[in-house]
Amino acid sequence: MAEWHWNPSPMTCSTGCPPAALATVRQVAGELTVRESMIFLDGREFTGKPPGLRTVQRGPLMLVYLTDVRGERVVIIQVNWID
Repeated sequence: MAEWHWNPSPMTCSTGCPPAALATVRQVAGELTVRESMIFLDGREFTGKPPGLRTVQRGPLMLVYLTDVRGERVVIIQVNWID
């Protein structure tokens, strides 16, 4: 069973964002992690070409992220919050 997780890049607003932004980031990143674990079932055994940089938008939030399939994680690269 895969142990997928997500983590922010040190450059994201993991501490300096408004509370609403942080809550939305946690929710969306959690959903992305579940989705990616269901798409890339092989996890660490994956041998294909990994997906590139992608974005997702939810209301005032836009995340830029990478899926590290072999690392079984979603890495949040950039957080944009337009209030």
